[in-house]
Amino acid sequence: MPSSLHTTDILSLPSWRSSRQAQPIHQRRLQSTAQESRLWDDNVVPPAVLHGRNPNPTENNPSKSGERAQASETSKSSRTQSQPSLTSVPHRRSRRGTITTTPTTLTRAKRQAAMSPAPPPAQRARTEAPTELRDEAYIRKHMHVPTLKMYPELPPSLFEHPKESIHNTLQKIAILSSAYTPLARENFGCSVTCRFVDENRVEVVHAQGSSKKSAEKAAYVALLCHFHKSGSLRELFGPIVMDTIDQQTIADEADAKMDIYNYAARFDCVPRFNIQSLNKSLRGRLRKVIEVTVALPEQDIKVSAKEKSLKHAEIAAAISFKKEAERYQGEHGDGAIVIKDSTTINSSNARNFMEYYKIVRPGARVEVKVLPNQQYRSFGAVLQQAQVFINDEPVGEPVEMILKKKAEDLAYLTAAIALKKGDPDLYPAFLQAARSGNGEILRP
Repeated sequence: MPSSLHTTDILSLPSWRSSRQAQPIHQRRLQSTAQESRLWDDNVVPPAVLHGRNPNPTENNPSKSGERAQASETSKSSRTQSQPSLTSVPHRRSRRGTITTTPTTLTRAKRQAAMSPAPPPAQRARTEAPTELRDEAYIRKHMHVPTLKMYPELPPSLFEHPKESIHNTLQKIAILSSAYTPLARENFGCSVTCRFVDENRVEVVHAQGSSKKSAEKAAYVALLCHFHKSGSLRELFGPIVMDTIDQQTIADEADAKMDIYNYAARFDCVPRFNIQSLNKSLRGRLRKVIEVTVALPEQDIKVSAKEKSLKHAEIAAAISFKKEAERYQGEHGDGAIVIKDSTTINSSNARNFMEYYKIVRPGARVEVKVLPNQQYRSFGAVLQQAQVFINDEPVGEPVEMILKKKAEDLAYLTAAIALKKGDPDLYPAFLQAARSGNGEILRP
């Protein structure tokens, strides 16, 4: 090794501890806030010593030192007068390195808060239960619960065991489901939803109980009350009433539907027929049941009949209609019901009337269109729907009959009624032309 290298005796170096101890305490470089706070005595408040900051800023600007000293004395005197009861506790250095003081009263409040027990851990939230539990007893006390005495035709099990009876009866047409909600004091809420499959209809009821089972039982009692209030309880759970007619009546009343149209035509009216399948309402117990409703609003008549075949249902409804028409005539007429006569428009002369119309309205194109309706094929019949068109415009009401010939005759009848009401002089002129031709319409 070359001898020119400088060597240092480490034992001759001054100790860093002795050099730091030789410095005044306020000039030592502090390693942390904790070290700094341990250097000061409890009763001595040192000047603000910050890293890289002048401990006495007024030394650099002597002109302002007097003003700041005077302002400081004024501020101290005002604080002493406004807060005479507060005393300072041992100083504590803040996060930014300045000296702060804390009132004794605030320290005592913090100490008491620290000594108070911590709140218990949050428990699982449960829905608050109402003051009175809306259980089965509550429902039977405050709601209109149906009874067997009110519905003697319904099965007793419906009122004794609502859940089982409703499930067994509606299982083919509705979906029933239950949802539970925990409540306070170990109670439960239950919501029962009844969704009808073939209808845009959903029923939802709510109830409560001390257990899930009791809450669901109460909800089904509430569902029973809902069906009773809406008027659908008898329709959904009642027996099927059929209008039975014998074979002789069927033969005698084969043209009963035509008779209703002819009776209404005497008053320049058209009856309204409505055909409805009752598969939904009958819970699938009898799938081939059809209901025919006949209405004549001008005489406040509306009847209906249910049968297993469309033909029988129409005949049964027509027989009921005739009874109501006799009642109406007894109250507003001579008591006798007349189906048709030669002085009024009817299914027998409506076709000739349309021929006369083409004579007096040259250029009018009159035709009847017939289309089959397959909707009721499962009920033993395919209906023929017919309507009259004049110059491609529909005239009169469309009609449906099992036989095409009868459908055309009734289509001419409804069109003749519409034309007669539109031109009151047209039908008297037709009658005069028919008498002149001995019942025939003669072309000029």
